[in-house]
Amino acid sequence: MNRPLPFRLFPLGVQTSLYHRFYEPVPERFLDRFKGADLRYAPRATMNLLETDPMHGQIALAGFYELRLSKVIAAAAREGGFLVDVGANAGYFSLIWASLNPTNRVLAVEAAPRNLELLKKNVAANGFLPRVQVQGLAAGKQKGELTFLLGPSEQTGWGGLAPSGKTGEGSIKVEVDTLDALVPENQVVDFLKIDVEGADTWVLQGCERLFREKAVRQIHFEQNKPRLRELGIGDTDAVEFLADHGYVSRSLSQTDGEIVDWVSTPG
Repeated sequence: MNRPLPFRLFPLGVQTSLYHRFYEPVPERFLDRFKGADLRYAPRATMNLLETDPMHGQIALAGFYELRLSKVIAAAAREGGFLVDVGANAGYFSLIWASLNPTNRVLAVEAAPRNLELLKKNVAANGFLPRVQVQGLAAGKQKGELTFLLGPSEQTGWGGLAPSGKTGEGSIKVEVDTLDALVPENQVVDFLKIDVEGADTWVLQGCERLFREKAVRQIHFEQNKPRLRELGIGDTDAVEFLADHGYVSRSLSQTDGEIVDWVSTPG
């Protein structure tokens, strides 16, 4: 299925701006691309996507989103190994990882029911079972149950764990478990990607054993400062926690911004 002409002619970095300026929301004539969308960095995989979601719209038309992280994950996937994808959404990064090396395996963690349904369908449709294991829960700092805010129905990326005491319409209870419990003993995690709308620190705090054993080789996580404040998490808690466990972190964007991407590796 051919992409719209601008998404075949312009450099990938330009395509992101092009999409947001001229193609969001996606014109009706391109809505067929949300079914079986082909991916730039997973040439043998396709995705079914939500037509009203801006992030999914970019994947549908351009074949990618988060260009820098897509390139990093694709390069690591070619080397091979085990990806833990926390906040897997509809499976974009999990599909890249599974597609680029037939020996690769994935643990994909997603708590939002609507996203989880899409994720399971995309994994199955591409024949990636059982190499991609899907867990329908939230990763956190301890096992239990927490309130989860679903976010707007027309988007998939705004849901997340709720601040203490916040409940009501648009919220559900979700199971929570730690990555220490979900990742088997003696399993090396070649790449840990976390994007859970502010609760990334809690995910990392649930990796005490993995970090103690230096079993995680590379971590990419997001520092969403507005959501951190809502959850009562300090802006520097994640970086400090990782440093205490011998991991060195560096920012991939300006640290004075409201959302900062980080990469961490064993020191």
